[in-house]
Amino acid sequence: MTERAMASSRWKRGLAALILLPLIGLPSVARGAVDPGATGALGWSAPSRDQVAATESATGLQPAAIGFFADFTTEFPAAWAAEARRRAVPLVIAWEPWDWSRGRADQSEYSAAAIAAGRWDDHARAFASAARASGADILLRYAPEMNGDWNLWSQGPGDSPAEFVRAWHHLRAIFRAAGAANVAWVFNPTVGYEGSTAMRRYWPGAAAVDWIALDGYHWHGVLAGFAHQSADDVFAASLAELRALDARAPFMIAETAARPAEAGAWLAEVQRIAPSLGARLVLWFEFDKEVDWRLASAIARAPASAALAQ
Repeated sequence: MTERAMASSRWKRGLAALILLPLIGLPSVARGAVDPGATGALGWSAPSRDQVAATESATGLQPAAIGFFADFTTEFPAAWAAEARRRAVPLVIAWEPWDWSRGRADQSEYSAAAIAAGRWDDHARAFASAARASGADILLRYAPEMNGDWNLWSQGPGDSPAEFVRAWHHLRAIFRAAGAANVAWVFNPTVGYEGSTAMRRYWPGAAAVDWIALDGYHWHGVLAGFAHQSADDVFAASLAELRALDARAPFMIAETAARPAEAGAWLAEVQRIAPSLGARLVLWFEFDKEVDWRLASAIARAPASAALAQ
């Protein structure tokens, strides 16, 4: 066995040992319900179902959930829902109110004000009806990272925090009318930073939220000016801000990752802190974007990512 193959094997064994730690059980989509048979907490979002399978093969693990991103031009991902049902895991959907293909161009027709006024009711009804028909457990992250300053839905006319709240309630009412009881609504800000908007300004109320979530990355070595941080540094203060809004909702880390050279150490950090955070699910961002965040890539480069095997 080559040095790379041995390192990759150690990486996988270390990863499996971490994921089998006795973390808090993964709930069903119902607020507060717990599936006593759940033993894993790690899932991943990916650009394709092929990538989901590739990461499963690379890690030797079955995901505890799978994640998909949809803009407002995308129909409900029925094939992904069928895959989630086949695996008996939730499908986590980031439902983003914009048109990806148009980039940073003006997209005011997708603003929260337009959504609350009913402009996208037909799309929302179709999405909700298809979600209900799928029979899959859906965790819906509407307009995630709304408190940041990089998304079109968190800036500009028609996208104030108050308008976000109105859009949230409007869309949620459409899903309820469609009978989509298998869809849970996930309030999902990014971790706070200097200049982020206070989460409480976007809060739609505990009665309208089923799960709470945070997105937080280890940016060291990816963006200039970011020093090494622990998982506590990234998540703890922001979770306290969230818990001040709702002390009881189930919590997930909806997006996290680190560059391949630090992926193993970062995953170990996140898994270490997950029980104290009460994180019932951790979703790795299995994309090649700002950097190649994929666990599959980190394992392929195992000699440079051996921290997990130490």
